[in-house]
Amino acid sequence: MKKPTPFGRKQIQAFVKSVREIIVARGAVRCDPKESHYEWKLKTKRNVLRLSFEEYFERNSIMQVYIHCQFDDPEKADVACSASGKWNHYAGKDNFMRVIESFRDDINDMTEEPK
Repeated sequence: MKKPTPFGRKQIQAFVKSVREIIVARGAVRCDPKESHYEWKLKTKRNVLRLSFEEYFERNSIMQVYIHCQFDDPEKADVACSASGKWNHYAGKDNFMRVIESFRDDINDMTEEPK
């Protein structure tokens, strides 16, 4: 997989805002910090998905953003994930919109339509 090209703070903030809007529209709520180190939790059709965001700096101040995701029960994950239930996404300048669109489509598929 090609490593994403870095992008700036404004793009990262826009990316995180877009992803946050996607998950909140589908029913995500903030996690209790005592319960989880993840920032958000989202009830899916088969599981609970926990999410948080992290800006990442490489050696030369190169910025990327990660969406850290983990299913509570990997056996019942709504999409393919690691054995530990992780389902992470990485974004940089080259794949910013593609990651948002793919993430939105997956979240919409694995959650019920809000009422």
